[in-house]
Amino acid sequence: MFRDEFDSAATTAAQWDTGTRSGANTLEGNHELEWYVPENSTITTDVDDGRTISVLRQRVTANPVPGEYYSVGVLSRVYPPAKCPQLYDTSRLGPSDPSKVPYQFRSGMLNSSKSFGFKYGYVEARVRSSKGFALWPALWLRDWDPWSYEIDAYEGFDRNARVVRASYWWGSGSNRNTEGTGGDLGINASGTTCRSTIPVPATGSSAAECSLADTIDLSAGYHTVGVNWTPTKYEFYLDGVKRWSSPSGANITSAYNHLIINLALGNDDSEFDWNRESIKPLDPSVLESGLFPKPTVEWDYVRVWQAPGQHDTCSGNSC
Repeated sequence: MFRDEFDSAATTAAQWDTGTRSGANTLEGNHELEWYVPENSTITTDVDDGRTISVLRQRVTANPVPGEYYSVGVLSRVYPPAKCPQLYDTSRLGPSDPSKVPYQFRSGMLNSSKSFGFKYGYVEARVRSSKGFALWPALWLRDWDPWSYEIDAYEGFDRNARVVRASYWWGSGSNRNTEGTGGDLGINASGTTCRSTIPVPATGSSAAECSLADTIDLSAGYHTVGVNWTPTKYEFYLDGVKRWSSPSGANITSAYNHLIINLALGNDDSEFDWNRESIKPLDPSVLESGLFPKPTVEWDYVRVWQAPGQHDTCSGNSC
């Protein structure tokens, strides 16, 4: 029903817009540090097991965005006004007020809302993950309303690129995710333990099915990630194997959804906490440090299937 193989810049431009559907070019609610711009999502090539393939590369770069300033609420997490008064207008210290510091990083986010939405189906992407502190690649689904939920088919939640997380979130604050029911897909934070509690993979609960083995670096090669969305459940896949299903009673959306792919920098999760690092985000050399060995994510393709006789899609304003 939808596909982008990322082998034609014209096709990608026709199907995707930069940023979110609402026009936002960063997500302040997550305390992210990047500003999304078109030039940080580019069609290029990559080497995959000895062959050259065409991909979409999203890259975090350290170059300020004139005229776009961090809000006080975002910047103050790392640079409190009491300790860094030079970064703020002391008469404007509300969380949503602008600081004096322009956004220091650019990155890539694309959404399909102008061309494609769908209700139920299987979404899959083939992706080579980023690697480094606070880097947050994702493939997710949203509707056309102000934020009320999201379905996260893939999130890279580990600086060492060994973990995949899948989640669904609701505006009420309720959520379920692979991490919350026994550990993320792949290798957990200790580098050795596989998920072992329910819900278990549909084909069994052995470590061989659940884990990627601690020698695998998700930034070194390509893996498929996917979600099967039905009227009654979400099923999350990694490398073609169903790894996790939503439990009985889960909130399942029946609205049309569009696709989003992006590479964020930082959020308010403890795994991305700059206060725990000796290097800080306004240091202009931060991306050249050892904390960021691969500040890019490569998408080989994004595809959506629906079963015969169950095609239900929409486009732009018709959603």
